[in-house]
Amino acid sequence: MIATFRSRANAVPDVRPVAWAICIFLLELELWWGLSDLRTIIKEWTFPIFLLFISSPLLLFIAAALILPAHELHAGEDHQRIFRCNGRWALFAVSAYYLESMGQTLYFWKAPLISTWAAINAVLIVLPVLAFFTQGKKERVITISAVVLTILFVFIDILIPIPV
Repeated sequence: MIATFRSRANAVPDVRPVAWAICIFLLELELWWGLSDLRTIIKEWTFPIFLLFISSPLLLFIAAALILPAHELHAGEDHQRIFRCNGRWALFAVSAYYLESMGQTLYFWKAPLISTWAAINAVLIVLPVLAFFTQGKKERVITISAVVLTILFVFIDILIPIPV
């Protein structure tokens, strides 16, 4: 985000990757919040369980590293072109994060599959993939929907925790 901000004089920031970066940041906060429950959920840690849980922050790291340029753009460089070339690949990591999050929540937290939380999560698994394959107005609508649902997803998870 800092490189994008600093580049604003040389290249107009693209709202789509910035919106996805905000989603990724919110998911990072939600992940850290959820980790506090692990002590009560997992009685015995094994290496496979560790690998399962470490993959969540790794997926978010990959998404964050790809979504926006890592450097300040110079005159002639274009945020949209960079997003089309590299940044949109982060959307698969976001989708994989939601899929893994859903699996973990169903298995470890014993959340019900039929619930508002699960429905929002299912939509959030699909939206990044749809955004990857669309352009123009459809992509903007998908991105706005993802931001709104991500905020709702985080709000539901933090304020209305799944009973254990």
